[in-house]
Amino acid sequence: MATADTAEPVARPGVINRFFRAGATSVVATVLSHGTYIGLLAAAHSSATFASSVAWLVGASFNYFVGRRITWGRTNRPHPIREMLPYIAVIAASGMLSIGVATLTDHVIGPMHLSTASRTIVLEAANIASYGVVFFFKFTLLDRLVFRHR
Repeated sequence: MATADTAEPVARPGVINRFFRAGATSVVATVLSHGTYIGLLAAAHSSATFASSVAWLVGASFNYFVGRRITWGRTNRPHPIREMLPYIAVIAASGMLSIGVATLTDHVIGPMHLSTASRTIVLEAANIASYGVVFFFKFTLLDRLVFRHR
């Protein structure tokens, strides 16, 4: 049985396979995250900063636990320093970008006094765009630093 100190699973998928697996898990995480985001914006009338923060947490949690297994083939218990801490750093950086984009967009469109539906659509479009931009950078950091083959 693998322990937290076991560095690597028996078989690691190839880089192309990992990339597509990361894309698939990211799509599901994005659906969960953005469903949360839209729900908090539209139904709860939350601030864009709060909605984006909670949505990021939902997506990042899913992506870590499911992504580490499906994308990188990790079945052992995660090591808190070698794996979880760097993962949190990479994901936090991408999350801060997304939260910053949401906050800035909300600030820019605030004076326009948009309807709840229009505000939600504009903020969701900005949020999706920010997620798309960081996907390749995030994948590379996770693949080469966090879940690298030892």
